[in-house]
Amino acid sequence: MAENYWVIGNTTNVGKTTVASALVRVLNDRGQKTVGFKPVGGIYLYESVDFIIDNYKNSDCTIYGNDSVKLSDASPISNDKLLELISPVYYLMFPRFPSFIMARTGSKILNNITFYKTDLMDSLRQRHDIKFIIDQASLPINAAKLIKNAPFDRNDKIISKKTSKSYKYLVNLGAEAVVIEGAGRFIPIWKNNPTLNHLFLIADGFLIFFPNLNKEVFIDIPAADSRDLLRYIGANECRKYVEPLYVSQSKKINQNTEAIVKSLLKHK
Repeated sequence: MAENYWVIGNTTNVGKTTVASALVRVLNDRGQKTVGFKPVGGIYLYESVDFIIDNYKNSDCTIYGNDSVKLSDASPISNDKLLELISPVYYLMFPRFPSFIMARTGSKILNNITFYKTDLMDSLRQRHDIKFIIDQASLPINAAKLIKNAPFDRNDKIISKKTSKSYKYLVNLGAEAVVIEGAGRFIPIWKNNPTLNHLFLIADGFLIFFPNLNKEVFIDIPAADSRDLLRYIGANECRKYVEPLYVSQSKKINQNTEAIVKSLLKHK
């Protein structure tokens, strides 16, 4: 059974992927075969035009982000053909969260991939700038199911099953540990998700490590976030260790983050 490390934040764009990728590298360097996993993710259309055009057309995978790539690159176990497994539910958003125009659940490797689109996508296709991006990226518009609401409910049987299958596939590649990253302030849970062994929380410029929690997490709240998890585990009573996370503007961001992660893991 794989050991599970969660990496979550109290808001978005706080460095979760940077920390999660660093943790994957550090654990692998210590001899523990480790992969990264982000059950739900999203990419903004306009902020990621170059990434989408440069990567999607020549990729074996569809609708993923740079976070998926960074997690994959951090581990010798994974590769760019597994991006849909590393991020089994992914949104293409416009103009801002939670408004999305396309989504993917599942993967080609597991033969359970489904694409979704909204009415907004069909409207945007009439615009020359959006049509250019769609054409250049070879987005599977015609294969997408039209829906009104995002397929985001982590308790949905189909989505939970696809997420569980992706997780198990990665573990079966030989992973002894899985670093599971949350999306935004939300925590990475799904129906029958694996045990939370260790937790890294990014909050207010600090990286907080809660080792050896070894808890089954069942939070029956739609889109549960970091505050809900801290209440659930009784964070005030838990053993924890804190380091300042001064890495966001550094040219040596990966090296510095790895040093912080190593320092905290000494308390495991």
